[in-house]
Amino acid sequence: VTDDADDVDTSILQQLRHDLPWHTEQDDFGPQSRPTCYFADSSDCIFSYVGLCLTPQPWTATLRELRDQVETAIQDGGQDDDDDDNRLTACLANLYDV
Repeated sequence: VTDDADDVDTSILQQLRHDLPWHTEQDDFGPQSRPTCYFADSSDCIFSYVGLCLTPQPWTATLRELRDQVETAIQDGGQDDDDDDNRLTACLANLYDV
């Protein structure tokens, strides 16, 4: 990893921290310990856990770019030749304190 790659990673993280619609949810155990936001290809893709039912937001441009890079890395890894099996359709982002 070069310093340039570290700068890019830091820049993307800062952009996500700033641009995503972070929200601290209240679940069955009280307020969650970190903000989250949920994205998916379809608004019908409801994500449920610990008493929450999250309706997805549309992918942001930055998340779409990251998703495409991950899908390419999976495909390049030769795990499977079927592109549909390697398609990422949802993302639950978590913002933990560093």
